[in-house]
Amino acid sequence: MNQAARPRAITDRPQSPGAIVAAGPFLVAGAALIGWLNALRAPFIFDDRPHILDNALIRHLGPPWDAVLHTTRPLVGLTLALNYAFGRFDVVGYHALNLGLHVATGLALLAVLRVTLDSAALPSSVRSRGPSLALAITLLWVVHPITTAAVTVTIQRAEVLAALCTLDDTDRRRARGGGSSRRHHAGGIRL
Repeated sequence: MNQAARPRAITDRPQSPGAIVAAGPFLVAGAALIGWLNALRAPFIFDDRPHILDNALIRHLGPPWDAVLHTTRPLVGLTLALNYAFGRFDVVGYHALNLGLHVATGLALLAVLRVTLDSAALPSSVRSRGPSLALAITLLWVVHPITTAAVTVTIQRAEVLAALCTLDDTDRRRARGGGSSRRHHAGGIRL
């Protein structure tokens, strides 16, 4: 059979990048929710005890800088204080915030991958499949077992926030044309 007469394989089908781009965030959020919703009632474990259950600094929001200034992780301290203010030690609220941060990190990863895979430095065959590749990579990451601690170990929100800030910094640098400023870089590290 000659090349012109052979049927097209599934991978040869042209993609509709608009549909993939539009559905991507919903698919990422949906996959994360389906994959991790059962973790909302997981108990506090490991380092959750000293950082949450035994941490007097998170038990009040006034003045708010107490939860922020007396830690090496100010944003984590603030989010823990907010969790405590809204639900005391109800584990569901802590895990729900972690899951929300995990989804946000997945969406940031999707955005960075879309731009990266659309780079003129890549072959056109990769760029044409960029939206699908970005979505597949992000879906795999958002439900991969290696990210279990991001949702189930409450204090691991420090790592989730670090990943989110790093992806945000990457996206902002790209938007600025790759430039960097010490002030912006230091701010990203401090959060």
